[in-house]
Amino acid sequence: MKELVLFLARQLVDHPESVVVSDNEARGGLSLKVHASDLKRVIGREGRVVKAIRTLLGASAEAGSSEVGLDVRELDLG
Repeated sequence: MKELVLFLARQLVDHPESVVVSDNEARGGLSLKVHASDLKRVIGREGRVVKAIRTLLGASAEAGSSEVGLDVRELDLG
């Protein structure tokens, strides 16, 4: 599922080299970090884009899992 999020996010942003997807142990899902200027593109208007990504993750998840979390954050460049 990491590969799916990575692929989708890289298609949306202006800085695809800055996209980082990792496991989010605290929430039991994935964490997506993007360049600060790309954050709005990944979230979308009223959260529509990130909601669509979460829907795709849920559809691609194994039948036994109930929900897949996706946390979107700004990449810390400093």
